[in-house]
Amino acid sequence: MATKIKMKHILDSVSELYDVDVSDLKSASRKLKFAIPRQIFCYVAVDKGHTTMQVGRFLDRDHSTVVHAVRKVKSHYYRPEELDWIDANATHRHNFTMQKLREGITHGTA
Repeated sequence: MATKIKMKHILDSVSELYDVDVSDLKSASRKLKFAIPRQIFCYVAVDKGHTTMQVGRFLDRDHSTVVHAVRKVKSHYYRPEELDWIDANATHRHNFTMQKLREGITHGTA
């Protein structure tokens, strides 16, 4: 089984695409500027194999909030190119980090 993309990498990618701080995405703010990207993060994280419980813990929210976010994105979000970009960017971040870790282990610096 392939390694799951780390939620941090997904969150960083969402933050970059929507030009919002990670701290705002993890905040309790209900402003649409933060809420919609947060819901998209939830959708992508679950789509990449994380459970709603894991995503909820990561965001310090109840898993039912994550379930709602996933349903909302599935029923109302119509920009698959943005979801594809987040997926590609998060995968790149994950692979880069894993490569750096492997290099550190190989070279005895980890």
